[in-house]
Amino acid sequence: VRLVKNLGLPIVALGGGGYALQCVPRMWVAAVLTLAGIPFDDAIPASIPREWRMETFSDTELPLPRNQGRQEAERVVSSVYPTH
Repeated sequence: VRLVKNLGLPIVALGGGGYALQCVPRMWVAAVLTLAGIPFDDAIPASIPREWRMETFSDTELPLPRNQGRQEAERVVSSVYPTH
């Protein structure tokens, strides 16, 4: 988000899909604060329930599975458009 913001171009932030519930609020908060230029602490407030598994706004490592986007996309496309 910071890299895109630094381009200095107009931005329209839109959601996509495939989000895990525990990721959506923290990532949108971090994105909006970054776009607005509002500094924030990376630590999630203690009032957020622990079962949401959100300790920081940023991810310390990439989510799993990694490098499987193409296979998953092909699987979805083949299930929507089966070959005859």
